Amino acid sequence: MSQQSRWIRFNARLTGALTEFLLDGLASAHTEFALAVEEARDLDPARWRPRWHFQRAGVLGRSGDLAAALEDMSTALAGLDSFTELEQCSVLVTDGLLRAMVGSQRAAARSFGRARQIADALGHDGMAATAIHDEGYSEYLAGNLPRALELVSAGDVDDGYVTPAILLLDRGIVLLECGLVDDARTVLTTATEHVRPRKPDHTAAEIQLELARAERLLGNPDAASRHAGRAEQLYARIGATAWQERAHLLQLAVSLDAGRAVARCLHDCGTLWASARARGDSELADHVAATAAQAAIRLQQWDIAQSWLERSSGRTAPSSAAGLHRTWVRAGVSAGQQRPGAARRMLADAARQLGRSRAESASLDLRTAAAVHGVQLARLDLRLALDHGPGAVLASLDRWRSATDRLPTVRPPADPELMQLTEQLRTLVDRTREESDARELADLARRQDVLHRRARARSWALTNEGLAPSPPRTDLARARSLLAEHDRDLLWFVRHDDRLLGLGVTRGRARIVDLGSADEIAELARRVRADLQMAATVHLGAMRSSVLGSLKSGAEQLDRLLLSPWRLDAGGLVVIAGAELAGLPWSLLPRMSGRPVNVARSLTGWAARATEVTAAPRVTVCTGPRLPRAGDEARAVQHAWRTIELMEASTGDDLVRAVTDADLVHVAAHGTHRPDSPLFSSVELAGGAVFAHEFQPAGVTAKHIVLSACEVGAATVRPGDETLGLASSLWSLGAVSVVAAPRPVPDEVAASVMSAHHRHLAAGRPVDEALALALAGADPSAASFLALGSTTRFRPVDEAGRPAGVQ
Repeated sequence: MSQQSRWIRFNARLTGALTEFLLDGLASAHTEFALAVEEARDLDPARWRPRWHFQRAGVLGRSGDLAAALEDMSTALAGLDSFTELEQCSVLVTDGLLRAMVGSQRAAARSFGRARQIADALGHDGMAATAIHDEGYSEYLAGNLPRALELVSAGDVDDGYVTPAILLLDRGIVLLECGLVDDARTVLTTATEHVRPRKPDHTAAEIQLELARAERLLGNPDAASRHAGRAEQLYARIGATAWQERAHLLQLAVSLDAGRAVARCLHDCGTLWASARARGDSELADHVAATAAQAAIRLQQWDIAQSWLERSSGRTAPSSAAGLHRTWVRAGVSAGQQRPGAARRMLADAARQLGRSRAESASLDLRTAAAVHGVQLARLDLRLALDHGPGAVLASLDRWRSATDRLPTVRPPADPELMQLTEQLRTLVDRTREESDARELADLARRQDVLHRRARARSWALTNEGLAPSPPRTDLARARSLLAEHDRDLLWFVRHDDRLLGLGVTRGRARIVDLGSADEIAELARRVRADLQMAATVHLGAMRSSVLGSLKSGAEQLDRLLLSPWRLDAGGLVVIAGAELAGLPWSLLPRMSGRPVNVARSLTGWAARATEVTAAPRVTVCTGPRLPRAGDEARAVQHAWRTIELMEASTGDDLVRAVTDADLVHVAAHGTHRPDSPLFSSVELAGGAVFAHEFQPAGVTAKHIVLSACEVGAATVRPGDETLGLASSLWSLGAVSVVAAPRPVPDEVAASVMSAHHRHLAAGRPVDEALALALAGADPSAASFLALGSTTRFRPVDEAGRPAGVQ
């Protein structure tokens, strides 16, 4: 047989080894590798050995045996010159991935960089795209999530450079680590459409495994168990033992979450840990140790739990999802060993770690999403704090809810690509308003969705430019003092298991009350919000009295459940609540009628920004199109303050500039909240829609912003009770207070109430008090307007618009 024939047969065996691994498992692959050696007997070893070791490194890496894979890869790299230049790119990319998987990030970066240089020199776009994508995965392994998102989002399933299923799988994995769980599930579900149903492979199995992780984070244990079981079956079919064990471990963890099969979990973890250690798979061994310790906690076997924790390598990054889970387990063990102080210190440190991990990102979307990884820790922190009284509970709640507030303000660079995508989206939104044909509207909606996804992905990749300003800070002791100075009580509502607890600080004293079933109270609040939205409908006719009666009844029930346990003697109330009570019209509750209510995100966040402006404010009014009463509303604001900057044909640039130049900004325009993409909530101005994310590069310095626009006071509430929408974004970017409505308000009602709000502001009233006075006696639909964030007051002005004495 000729040398050429043997070379062809040798390469066929190498290709067959990978195919056999994907279809039948590792044992079949090893058989093919042995046969390849037989075919190479008369070939030049310097030529065939590097290829043989490279192919086996790839197979061993896929199986999870990273130590053996790296040994083979070292041999392949020693003979790199025996490969063609294009083949060298593949070798270097694979080496980069293996190095990244064992934590050698610098070595990985060198390999990816060399691969891209060679691909660029060859003009091979496909290989360059592969190197970029795989470098993104390595950045994920290193914990550099914004950079990872940028790189894994660079490719497209239609460009053909990276296998669509792998491209989407890696993107889903990174999204999960970022906390964008719904987005990850959508991407991973799409990935399942790109695998062969009758010939499942490693990629198909891994997609199922990541879907299981997503469903677990979303609180869907049945779906999580189903996906993990499917992944385990697929891995078993191809002989990927290490990955099969990962899938089995995830199934155990899902059962453990529900308190099922705890003893079995502990037993199986022993077997899994021994197997992982024998292979040198420290990552899996660490996951097993944490899960076993969690099972021992369930069984109250504290010494066994501690011994499992001591087996961990400690290499997991503290701020990663796995690292935070390990801290949660460690804190649980310490609590069980009657060391609650140590447990609470661990949890406090975890809160700081989670906060620091979010600081690099210049996207509010990413910052709020990451809170999902702290939910378990926050629950444990609250559980421990309940044994130590209201002060400890207040510290626990504020620690987790104010993590975002303490970060430097986001300051992404002005990114040309994001600006271009935003402009394209603005054009489509404008066309949608003018279009009436159903088919065209459907096409426009589809194109908008595509642009939304691309623009969001681009915004995730941006990092803070230079030194972003840090928000003002205060501690809890000072915050409680400020409550008294501002004559305000505090009510903080939080879910604990299936109950809704209230923490009240009234007359300077704190106490905790169990208010009832969290689900029942949440349902009652939902009905009140629905009735209020119905009440805003112009043509209710005979139904109006019925709707208002239902609204009044629901508000009275909530008043009795939420407010009657407290003696609210102060001049106003600061309210902090989670998803159960989000957007509640507090002014409709009888005890709050005519009383100031400030809806805050945390106590220290409220206190840190509570201010008083001593000079006459610079006031800017921006009005949008298609709002007949906008002109009258603007003139009413002008009458209240005497001297204002009026922008009747405002553009987005005008508004972005106004929130950095003025002290007080009023916007009268149509608004839209996008629950699925909150940073693309918008107000409509003359130049088109102005999206929430467009305020991020310049930030906000205005003390008070009034959004006289429907819906833009709404917020998407994410796990950890992080909120994201237009109004909440403006507060996060620097505003002291924002008045906005989560639901529609009739134009004439909004114009009347907002005009009154400014009259009271100009008289020197604080924001929450000015709004309460404006709402007194107004149509019930006006109760949608809420004072969000903190509070401020301006010096009153005289007839000439000059500062007068403070009332």
